[in-house]
Amino acid sequence: MESDFDNLTQNDLLELARRIKADYFPEWDAENAWVFECVDDCNGAVGLAVYKEKKIKATQTSREKLPLLLIHAICHAACHKRDLGHGKHWQNRMLKAARDAEHKYGDLPLAAALRNEVQGYQRSARLQGSGKNIVYSRLRDAVHDVHREFDKNRSTRFI
Repeated sequence: MESDFDNLTQNDLLELARRIKADYFPEWDAENAWVFECVDDCNGAVGLAVYKEKKIKATQTSREKLPLLLIHAICHAACHKRDLGHGKHWQNRMLKAARDAEHKYGDLPLAAALRNEVQGYQRSARLQGSGKNIVYSRLRDAVHDVHREFDKNRSTRFI
């Protein structure tokens, strides 16, 4: 059976990325240096922000989840000089996008999804700090999982 992503074209991704940038990140990437592309694989993740190449890659997700994926990735790209991974700067930028989704655009499902994403990483960090690494490892991202690769490529995978 075909998924929604099977019908997603590069042009669809670019159009949504353009709208997300304009609505949620109007001051980020004013030079349009970042590239958005559909790919077949991101090493098991649904998306990848590659800072060195200024690329955001998306793979195998539904059209419904694509705005969340793009906002998540752009938050990484926008915050990567101050915050690697899912730290406070990334979380705050995600929460700002959630407020905008709710109050400016009336997109309550997207706002809730963005907040849930942040809360998941906050819970992960608390569990990691308390020594409950088994749960944290299930919620991992490559910043923590493949630190060596992260330093080498300056990219962030996310689930």
